[in-house]
Amino acid sequence: YFERLLIDSNDKNQAWIEYSLGEIHRLKGEWIVARKYYDYAFDRMMNSKQMYIKESAQILSDIGELLYAEGKFEEAMNFHERALQIRKEYYSSDHPHIANSLCNIGNIFHIQDKYDEAFVYFQEALMILEKYYNSFHVDIAKCLSCIGHYFREQRDYDKSLEFHRRSLAIYEKYYPYDHVCIAMTLNDIADILNGQDKNDEALNIHRQALAMYKKLFQYDHIDIFEHLCTLGHIYSGQGHYDTALESYQQSLVVLKQYFFSGHTHIICLLQNIGVALNSLEKFDDALDFHRQALVMEEKYYPSFQAKIAQTFIYIGDVLRCQEKYEDALDHYKQALEMQKSYYPLGHVNISFTFQNIGTLLSQQEKYDEALEFYQQASIMLEKHGLCNQSDIAFNLIGIGHILNNQGKFDEAIDYYQRALDIQKSYYYADHPNLADTLNSIGNLLYRQNKNDKAMEFHKKALEIQEKNYPTEHIKIATTFIYIGYVLEDETKYDEALDYYKRAHLLFVKFGNCYRSDQLQIAFNLNYISDVLYLQGKYQEAVEYQQHALLIKEKWLPSIHNEIIRSCIKISRSLCSQEKYVDALEFQQRALAIQEKLEPLNHKDIGERLCDIGKTFFDQKKYDEALHFYQRALEMKEISDPSNHDYIIAVLNNIGEILKEQQKYDEALDFKNRALKMRETYFSSSHQDIADNLNEIGNILHDQENYDEALTFYQRALEIRETFDPPGYNNIIVILGNISYALKQQQKYDEALNFQKRALEIQETHCPSNHLQIADNLNDIGIILDEQKKYDEALNFYQRALELRETFEPSGYDHILSIRTSISHALKQLKKYDDALTFLNRTLSIRETHRSSSYALIARNINDIGLIYYEQEKHNEAREYYERALEMTETFNTSAYDDIAVLLSNISLTFKQQADYVEALDFRNRSLEIRETHLSSNHLQIIDDLNELGHILLAQKQYNKALSSYKRALEMRETFDPSEYEKIACLLISISDVLKHQRKFDDALDFQNQSLKIFETHCPTNHIYIALNLNNIGNILREQGKYDEAFDYHQKVLAICEEFCSSDYNNIIVCLGNNADVLEDQEKYNEALLYRQRVLTIRQEHYSSDHNEIVNNLTKIGQLHVNLKEYDKAIGFENRVHHQTFVD
Repeated sequence: YFERLLIDSNDKNQAWIEYSLGEIHRLKGEWIVARKYYDYAFDRMMNSKQMYIKESAQILSDIGELLYAEGKFEEAMNFHERALQIRKEYYSSDHPHIANSLCNIGNIFHIQDKYDEAFVYFQEALMILEKYYNSFHVDIAKCLSCIGHYFREQRDYDKSLEFHRRSLAIYEKYYPYDHVCIAMTLNDIADILNGQDKNDEALNIHRQALAMYKKLFQYDHIDIFEHLCTLGHIYSGQGHYDTALESYQQSLVVLKQYFFSGHTHIICLLQNIGVALNSLEKFDDALDFHRQALVMEEKYYPSFQAKIAQTFIYIGDVLRCQEKYEDALDHYKQALEMQKSYYPLGHVNISFTFQNIGTLLSQQEKYDEALEFYQQASIMLEKHGLCNQSDIAFNLIGIGHILNNQGKFDEAIDYYQRALDIQKSYYYADHPNLADTLNSIGNLLYRQNKNDKAMEFHKKALEIQEKNYPTEHIKIATTFIYIGYVLEDETKYDEALDYYKRAHLLFVKFGNCYRSDQLQIAFNLNYISDVLYLQGKYQEAVEYQQHALLIKEKWLPSIHNEIIRSCIKISRSLCSQEKYVDALEFQQRALAIQEKLEPLNHKDIGERLCDIGKTFFDQKKYDEALHFYQRALEMKEISDPSNHDYIIAVLNNIGEILKEQQKYDEALDFKNRALKMRETYFSSSHQDIADNLNEIGNILHDQENYDEALTFYQRALEIRETFDPPGYNNIIVILGNISYALKQQQKYDEALNFQKRALEIQETHCPSNHLQIADNLNDIGIILDEQKKYDEALNFYQRALELRETFEPSGYDHILSIRTSISHALKQLKKYDDALTFLNRTLSIRETHRSSSYALIARNINDIGLIYYEQEKHNEAREYYERALEMTETFNTSAYDDIAVLLSNISLTFKQQADYVEALDFRNRSLEIRETHLSSNHLQIIDDLNELGHILLAQKQYNKALSSYKRALEMRETFDPSEYEKIACLLISISDVLKHQRKFDDALDFQNQSLKIFETHCPTNHIYIALNLNNIGNILREQGKYDEAFDYHQKVLAICEEFCSSDYNNIIVCLGNNADVLEDQEKYNEALLYRQRVLTIRQEHYSSDHNEIVNNLTKIGQLHVNLKEYDKAIGFENRVHHQTFVD
C-alpha cells in the first residue's frame, strides 16, 4: 500500500511514506531495509525546499531505537540526543515527545549499567507524561516499565513489581487481553517474581505471556527470545539447569537470525548458557561460552566496564567450582577493580563481588580474610542495597557460615537469626528460603550438641518444604540428612538410618546425572555407612562405602581429598572386621594420594602414616607400626615443631606400641615425654594430663610396679575429681584401674572398695549406662571370687548377666564371659549340675553366634570336662577334653598352649583311673609341646614335670620320678623363687619318692627342708605344716622310730583339732596314724582308744553300712584279739558280718 502511495506523492508526503515503510520493516525485524527508508525520509525532509526540522526529530528518534535494537548504543545515543535537542526547541517542555526522547536516552544508560543516570531520565519523562495526559496512556505504561526495569536491576523487586503492574493496568485498559505489550509486561513480571524466588508463581504468569506470543508471532520471531530467556531464568531458579539451558539455546537461535554476532543480547545469552553449564558442572564448556562473551564485549563494547566485570566474575565462578582458586581470585579481583572504577560512589554489585571473594577464601579455609570481604559487602549493601532485604539476609547468612566454620557458634547463630528475622519480614510466612535458614541454624545447634533445639529447627524447615514442594523434592532430601545427623548423634541409629535412606531414594529419583548430584548421592551413602559402622554392621558399611567410592572415582579426579576420605572410611570398617590386609591396601592408597596433594611434611600425610601404624598395631605387628608412627613423629618435629598437640598424640601411640612389646622402660620414656609436653604447653588441659598419668600407671601396672602405678592412678583421680567432677566415666575408669592394681597386690578389701565406689557413681550419675554398670558388677564378682566368697560373687555375676541380656542381648562376647564366670563360681560351690547347665547353655550360644571362634568354643568344651572331672566322672570329662583337643588341632594348630593344657587334662583323667600308661603318654606329649614351642613358659613346663613325677611314682619308676621332680624343683627355684609353697610341695614329692626307695634319711632331709620353708612363711597352724609333720612321722615310723613318730603325729592331731575341727576327714587320718604307731609298739589299749574315736566320728558322718565303718570295726576287733579279749572280738566280728550282709 505504502509502496504504491510512494509513486504519486510530493516531497513531504513521500518522506512520511518512506518513514512508514521504515516503521513496517523495523517491526518485522528487517533493520537494514528499515534504516534505508528512515535515511531516505530524513534526507528528503532535510533537503527539500522547506526543511522539516521539527518532523525530522521523529525519524532521528526511530533511527536511534533501531540502532539500540542493533546494539549500536553510542550511535543510538547520538540520534536520541539530536532528537531531544530538536524537540526541546520546537515543543513545550512538558510535551510527550520530549518524554519519549528522555525515555530512549534512559534506556541506553540502563543498558550501559548506568542505572542512576537512567533513573533520572525515566523520572523526568514520567513527570512530563503524567502531567500531559489526564488519564492513563500507553506512553505512561512504557515509561513505568522502564522504571520497573531500573528497580529490577537495583534488586528492589517490590517496587519493580509495583511499576510493572501499573504499566500492565494501563495496557489492559487500552489493548485487547492478548496484545503484545500485555504479553511483554507479563514476561517482565514473571522475571521479577523469579528474582523473588517465587518460581512457581513466575512460571504460571510466564505461561500466560508465552501463550499470547504464540498467537501473535511465529516461534522464531525476534520478540520470542525474551520469553525464552525468562523461561530459562525460571527453570534455573528451580534448579532445572538442563531445561534452562534448552531455553537459552532456543533463544540464541532466534537472536542469531536478527542480530550480528556481537550484539549485547547475544552476549547476554552466551553468559546465561555459561552459567547453566557451570551449574551442570560442564566447566570447560561454561568457560568457553563466557570467554566468547568476553571477547565480544571487549571488541564491541569496551566502554561497558560493568558488564565486562560481570563476565570476569562468571569466569571466576567456574574456576572456583573447578577448585582453581588462585585463577578464580585473580578474575574476581580484576572484576572488583573495574567495578570500583565504573561505580566510583559504590554500587550493590560490588557487594556481590566481595561475597564471591569471601566465599572463595572460605573454601580455602582462610576464614579471617573471608570474613573481611563479607563485612565489606555488608557496608556496601547498607549503603546501596537496602531496597532488597533478601540480599542483606543472604550476606548475613554468608557471615554466619564462616563463623560456624571457625567454631564461633554463638556469633554465627546471631547472624543466622538476624537473617531469619529479615526473611520473615520480607517473605511470606512459609517461603522455602526460610527453610534453608532454619536448617543452617539447626545444623549449628547440632554442632553445639543442642540436639533438641536443632531438631525443632529442622522439623520446622521440613514442614515449610512439604508445604511448598512436592512430597518428593531434592531439598526435602537435604533436610532428611540434617535430621539424620541429629538422630545419629543421639545414638538413635535406626531412625537416623531411615532418614538417610529416605534421602538416598530422593537423590537417586530426582537427582540428575550431574557431578554435584552424583557426589551428593555418594556423600549420603557415606552417611548411611557411618551409621551402619556405629551399629557394628561393618560389612554392610563397607558395601555402602565402596558404592560411594565408585561414584567419586567416576566424577572426581583420581587425586582428590574425597577419594582419600572414602579410602579411610573403608579401611576403618575393614579394620573393625580384622581384615587388616585389605584395610592396609586402602590406607596405602590414601597415603599415596595425600603425598601427591600435599607438601612432603604436611599434617595430613602424618595422619595417614598414623592410620597405617594403627592397623599394624591392631595386627600386633608392632615393629611395622612403630616404623610408621616414628615417621609421622619425625615429620612433625621437623616441619611443625610447635604443633605440640599432634606430637603428644604420636608420642603416646609410640608408647602404647612399646608397652605391647613389653619394652616398658622405653614406653615410659615416650609417655613421660608426652606428659611433660602437656604440663608445659597445655597446663590447663587437666583432663588430658589425667589421661596421660593414667596411661603411665597402666605401664607400671604391667611392670608389676603396683605401688608406683597406684601413685599415678591416684594423681589422675585427684585431677579428675578436682577439675572434671562431672566426667564420671573417666573417674570410673581410674577407680577401676586402682582396684585392679590393689587386686594384684591381693588387697582385696581395698580393691573391692574402689570398685564399689565406681559402681555407686555409675548407678547415681549414669544410671542409663547399663553396660558399664554390668562391667562394674562383673569386676566386683571377680574380686569376691578371688576372695573365695563365691556366693557373693555369684550374686554380682548374675546381676551383670541380667543387665547384659536385657540391654545388649546381641553382645554375646560379654554375655559368654559372664556366664563362664558364673559357672566357675558354681563349680567352686560344688554345685556341679548348675555349673554344667550354665556351661552347656554358654556352649550353645557360642556355637550359634560365634561359630568361627573355635578357640573359645574349645575352651568352653574343656570347662565342661573340668566339671565332670570334679564329679569324678572321668570318662565323660575325657570325652569333652578330646572334643576340645580335636577342634583345636584342626582349626587352631598353632595354639600350643591350649593343646598342651588339653593333653594335660586328658592325662589327669587316665591317672585318676590308674591307667598310668595312657596318662604318661599324654603328659609326655604335653611336655614335648611346651619344651618345643613354649620354652619360655617355664611355669607350665614345671607343672608338667611335677605331674609326670606323680605318674612315674605311681608306676614305681622311682628314679625317673625323682629326676622329673628335681628338674621341676630346679626350674621353680630359678624362675619362680617367690612361690615358696610350690617349692615346698616339690620337696615333699621328692621326699615321697625317696621314702619309697627306703632312703629314709634323705627323705627326712627333704621333708625338713619343706617344713622349714612353711614355718618361715606360714603361721604355725597352717595345714601345710601339719602335712609336713605328718609325713615326717610316717618316715620315722618306717624307720622304727615309733616314739618320735608318735610325737609328730600328736602335733599334727593337735593342729587339726584346734584349727580344723570341722575337717573330720583330716582328724580321722591323724587319729588313724597315731593308732598305727601305737599298734606297731603293741600298745593295743592306747591304740584302741584312737580307733574308737575314729569309729565315733565316722558313725556321725557316714551311713552304718559304709565301707570305712566296716574297716574300722574290723581293726577294733583285731585289737581285741591282740588283747585276748575274744568275746569282744567276736562281737565286733559279728557286727562286721552283719554290716557286710546288709551291704
